[in-house]
Formats: sequence, structure tokens, C-alpha cells
Amino acid sequence: MQVSGGALEELERIRKVLEYFEHVKIHIGIGGEPGANAFQKGVKDSPVDLITYARVHEYGAVIKAIHHKNLTIPIHKDAKDKRIKDFQGIFFIKSRNGFLFACVYADKKASVKERKVSEAEQAEDSSEQQTRKNKKKSKKVYKKKVQRKIKYLFLLIPEVTIPERSFIRAS
Repeated sequence: MQVSGGALEELERIRKVLEYFEHVKIHIGIGGEPGANAFQKGVKDSPVDLITYARVHEYGAVIKAIHHKNLTIPIHKDAKDKRIKDFQGIFFIKSRNGFLFACVYADKKASVKERKVSEAEQAEDSSEQQTRKNKKKSKKVYKKKVQRKIKYLFLLIPEVTIPERSFIRAS
């Protein structure tokens, strides 16, 4: 077998590199100390850093509210990077499954002009109700309720459980 064009030197270099790696041990795992990475600039006991994320993914975790009763998880684009206190007219709704939501009305309240129009419509409706009452006393006519759209901003829950996703130990 003939090798030419510098290939022999390259094969010799590769053989030396492989011999070097024959004696090297590689430790795979989560190393380092929490709170000491480039993003946190070495601040000790910082609550969030890359090593903490790695440990949470590897072993799982339960995240609980520290200063309040519930965690507020934004579920609407308008709530991103905001707090509940940043919104006017906020109210809370509890679902049938027990979930608590912080909401606001999506539509704004009717303006003065719209209110006057709606008052006039109500007067017409009441006069229609009187004529209907006179015609048929057995049927009752009810005024329709105006339904407003609700914007769900936050989900409030006491804790979040992140499951174990062992990607380092599995390999």
C-alpha cells in the first residue's frame, strides 16, 4: 500500500493524538458551584443560573412561591414581563378544576355616547315588554344581559413540579 501527498504524516499525527486520549479520563456530569457563572458574574447563592437549570433537568424540582401564596404564571402575551399589580380592574376566577386565574375585561367599558344609545334601547325594550304583557300574560320577557369578553392574564398556583429528565445519567 502506497501513501503519498502528506497523508503519511497526517496518519502519524492522528495516531499520536489517539495514543494521548488513551490515558485521558472524561468526567461527564454537572460540575461547578451554583451562582458562579458568566451570566450572574460570580454572585454567590443567586437563585437562577445554568448549573441550577442543569440540576433541575437532571433530577427534577418543585418550585414554590416564596413571598406570596401563589406563583403567578403569565398565560397571555399582554402579561409578559409584568405583575398583577400592573393591571387596572383585575379580578379572579376559580375554574371548576380548582385553578385560579387573574383576569381583566378585554373590552373597555361603554363610552357616554354608547350608554345613551343603550338607555334608549332599554326604554324601547321596556315599552315592548308592556305591550307583550298585555297581549300574553303567561309569557315573561327577560332583558338580555350584556356579556363582556374576559382576558385571562395569569394562572396562580402554589407550586410547580418539574419532572426528572435524566439526559446526562442516561448516556
